[in-house]
Amino acid sequence: MPRPFKPVKTPLYQQVLTHLRGEIARLSPGSRLEPEHAMATKFSVSVVTIREALRILASEKLIERHAGRGTFVSESAPAFTSGHVAILIDQDVSHPQSSPVYLGMAQTLREHLARHGVGSRLYVGNNPPGVQKPDLNSPEFLIDLKDGKISGVAALLAQPSREWLDEVERQQLPVVAFGHMKGFPNRCEFTADYLPRSLEMLRTQGCRTVGFIGWFGHAVDPAPHLENLRRQIELQAMETRLSWIRYDGNPCEEGAGWEKFRELWLAETEKPQGVIVSDDLLFKSVIPAIPELGIAVPEELRLVVRTNKGVPLLCPFPISRLEANPKECAINLGEKLLTLLAGKPLDEPLTHFPLTALDECSMPQMGKKSRPLAGV
Repeated sequence: MPRPFKPVKTPLYQQVLTHLRGEIARLSPGSRLEPEHAMATKFSVSVVTIREALRILASEKLIERHAGRGTFVSESAPAFTSGHVAILIDQDVSHPQSSPVYLGMAQTLREHLARHGVGSRLYVGNNPPGVQKPDLNSPEFLIDLKDGKISGVAALLAQPSREWLDEVERQQLPVVAFGHMKGFPNRCEFTADYLPRSLEMLRTQGCRTVGFIGWFGHAVDPAPHLENLRRQIELQAMETRLSWIRYDGNPCEEGAGWEKFRELWLAETEKPQGVIVSDDLLFKSVIPAIPELGIAVPEELRLVVRTNKGVPLLCPFPISRLEANPKECAINLGEKLLTLLAGKPLDEPLTHFPLTALDECSMPQMGKKSRPLAGV
């Protein structure tokens, strides 16, 4: 018997909803639910609260309500398999340089699945942040997978290696993933247009010369990326120099942004009017380098940074941002998994989420708010 619900921040009807969704997931279609008064007594809530929860479940087509007969599990309600969903992050999330984005997405995904009666477990690896290995480094996940304890996989950060995908395919388990991993057909990712949009933002602010700080990754040939960067800059009728481009700033290495920005700024007498920083974790260590070098922002330098919504970024000078929303992406992954667990095909296997352009703004401690840019 469930414990009585307590008046916490989550409304009582939402607490009832979460429990009932779990019950419905374990019942067969056509099964009859308890009468409203019995539910109210069991959960120590009012009948009004129970009716609100049932109204929402009926609107979601999880139940059917028949006057004089009772409430029944809908024939269209998803019948989930046994086991739990594995949320996979093949990285040491306790490392001080680990991005908070993945843990935030994992929490959002777990909450979303729980609201629909689906249990989940987080599996992590031992790889340091920024290190990508072809084989999975999460032994607990591999053991539970082979033991048949997993009903589906949400790969937030993992390589699509045959080491585990062969077993997933053998068991016919659904898999969804986050990021630009073409080995996962069912995934969501952020649009890859941050570079041309960043350049356009700088150009509209009057910049004609531009620098870049980012990371092309381990064991990656930088030539194609450099060529694309130069081409995008030329398309905006802007200019750069090789000394103003730093593509080896690993955001997972402490102080990498500070080091790369100083290299860029001190390379030549002439300075770029604008700089793009491709990662908010990298930008955190860029921030102290700017006042150390005596640079006035935005008078002497304009900055555009790719950031993640919900990740704190305290900065004493104004910047412009292209902001991703990891929470939105995590919910999309949850919806994809729920659909696949119910044995239904996905209408949209690959989902792209756009970045939001935010106008030049001081961070929260400066007392100003961000304003979305129209048409960027």
